[in-house]
Amino acid sequence: MVAMRRWTARYRFGWTPVISFDRRRSELLDWVESNLNPVSFRDSEGQVGLALRKGVRIVISRHGATIEDTVAASDGVASVLPVLEGLIDVMEPRDIVLADGSIGWSVDMNVTDYEAATHSLATRLSGVSESLPSGARAKDIATLMDFEGIDYKVQTEFGIVSPRELQERLMESKVGKLMGRPAGRVRPQLFETLPPTSLFVDTYFEESRTTKLQSVPEIIAAIARVDSAAEEVAVAVSQSVSEKENII
Repeated sequence: MVAMRRWTARYRFGWTPVISFDRRRSELLDWVESNLNPVSFRDSEGQVGLALRKGVRIVISRHGATIEDTVAASDGVASVLPVLEGLIDVMEPRDIVLADGSIGWSVDMNVTDYEAATHSLATRLSGVSESLPSGARAKDIATLMDFEGIDYKVQTEFGIVSPRELQERLMESKVGKLMGRPAGRVRPQLFETLPPTSLFVDTYFEESRTTKLQSVPEIIAAIARVDSAAEEVAVAVSQSVSEKENII
């Protein structure tokens, strides 16, 4: 099995709109002040944002909540568990569902020639011949792919990236075709340790069937299922590229 690097993650939850949101928001803020020590806090009209560690935050609104993990640490989501517990106790949201999720991955490639790798993959995946009559040749390719199963609908975008391109993908959420990936907060020194080429795999999930969540353990279990399914897709794509190119 290939070793994936997990970079960023986002999970969006929805629930029945909380009619008394303004009052409950004030109660939740009182609860946070009494029980937690957030490293950052934002209270604007219609939503509350909290972070108990750098790079991981939860944004709560009348209609739902979004967890953004911009460092993708193994314990990232665990850091917002106290907020989730207070949220359920104080705001009492009903009919909680995990609406969608987005996770960004990469896998190191054992090839040093970036241009040769992108050209080879573009040629193999597109089926375009080595060169056209005009002299133009396939240079690079980014591929969109859809999966659909019993539990999830999945979109993935993948392609070969240099360290600079990987940094751009992670630090700017609008780079790429898929929506929803949060902008990453990655230490610049980390990119100095990356190989000349990596395969970047962006994944976006929606549930095919709605599962109502009633408690924090059920929310965490739903996130774990998405993580597992996202990694399964990312690994499958990486292994397929590896078999074609023998470069992972």
